[in-house]
Amino acid sequence: MVRFVLIAGLLLSIVSHTAHATTIVQAGSQLDIGDGLRSTDVPKTLDGDGDNVYGSDGYLFPNTDPTVPPTGPGGSRGPAGTGSKQSLPAYITGRSNASGREGYGGYGYKAIDDPALPPGAAVSNITSGIGGENQSTGLNTVVPLYNFTLSSNAGDFPANGFRVGVLVNQTGGQDFPEQLRVTSASGDSEAMAVATGLSANSMYFVDVVNPTPGETLTVRLGNLAASGKGIQKAYIGGVTFDSLSTPTPMDYGDGFVWNRNADYSIGFSGGSTAGNPTRDANGNRAWRHEYITDSDNDGLVGGSPWYEAPASLMQWDNKWFSSTSGLWAVGDDTPARISDSTFEHTLDNATWIDTLPLARWTNPTGEAISVDLTGEVSVGWDRNSQDDIEFILASVADATGVVTPLVSDVFQFGDGPLAIDVSDVALAPDDQIIYGIRGDGTTGYVTLNDTGLSLILSVPTGVIPEPSALLVWSLLGAVGVGAAWRRRKR
Repeated sequence: MVRFVLIAGLLLSIVSHTAHATTIVQAGSQLDIGDGLRSTDVPKTLDGDGDNVYGSDGYLFPNTDPTVPPTGPGGSRGPAGTGSKQSLPAYITGRSNASGREGYGGYGYKAIDDPALPPGAAVSNITSGIGGENQSTGLNTVVPLYNFTLSSNAGDFPANGFRVGVLVNQTGGQDFPEQLRVTSASGDSEAMAVATGLSANSMYFVDVVNPTPGETLTVRLGNLAASGKGIQKAYIGGVTFDSLSTPTPMDYGDGFVWNRNADYSIGFSGGSTAGNPTRDANGNRAWRHEYITDSDNDGLVGGSPWYEAPASLMQWDNKWFSSTSGLWAVGDDTPARISDSTFEHTLDNATWIDTLPLARWTNPTGEAISVDLTGEVSVGWDRNSQDDIEFILASVADATGVVTPLVSDVFQFGDGPLAIDVSDVALAPDDQIIYGIRGDGTTGYVTLNDTGLSLILSVPTGVIPEPSALLVWSLLGAVGVGAAWRRRKR
């Protein structure tokens, strides 16, 4: 891949080397599949290798081996893995259970095809078992369950990567996890929401592309307090592995959309920044949830605009005050905060008034691109606040740190949504788009809703400008294409 850099008026070409990283992306789900995981007469809508079998490369089905005598009450077969049926693929060299996890079998859970039998029409069944977490899983957190060690030999991996499937809902009760997540040291599928009210076995899938030899692949699970499920138990019925016969689409084509709400994911545990930044649909870290501390009160203009202050990553708060929801915040019950849809700046507390929420999107493509910013944002006032709200949307040049405002607005009490329409913003690799709010007062708190704001790729990756045009591209990128101070007509 060739990039061009403008140095002292000279156009130089250099070869860029990108560090190898595992990419893990969500591939979808097949709900209510029944018992036919290996029966070829049951359609497999997300089979990676096209043989109409889930688990062709390998599998783990915990607590399913009836030859292992029960070691606990009521048919329990002891810790997860005891009595398991397991056959790992060549690219997985080992499996271990996370500390404190457990499993059960012998309770009459739903039937599954016997994974030890050859695939075919109507494979004979066995009773499924479960592995997971009982009672101690913190709500709004995702904890590790199974660790799979990837081969240290890159030649062991399928050319296009592999698909990991997770079996859920086979207990028929409330023991299913509401969130699944597959991670490695350099990859993260982000949290996958598990559908409720399913009547039969269901499978959820992620694709592992360009796996890093020697890394550990971890299957995680957890529950959400906001769902009203009422219990913290979270179990799965198995894990399958299939080679990918065709590449997973990973390109950033014309029209690719980044939306913070759509790309949002919960954190791993309270008090941790793990999971921040969150990833886009291609599995790359794109969205940072940040806070800045500004005591200069220079507003949108002046010597030190608040949005140019140094920023820090927010951490996950898995239970915001008395609510049942988790979100990103400065600390436990400590504003500022950012949820999947809302930013909050608290004004009526002297400790928190100078702490402001900020979202930062970073160009994850590794290429020079152009994006359109489109949609709308809206604000709100709470706890009797009627103070003005400053809004900023700006680009940040990674190489120089120069911040270029694209949209600047001051909302007055009662103002409606602000339309955003900024075209052809030129961005170099790792350049950023930032946006946030600041309330100008001391009453209550103010909010921003950004669910309607999207970044749309208008010049996709791989479209390298001609050398004659590249100088113009570089200069435009330095000042920000379409940069303007946009103020609402009143």
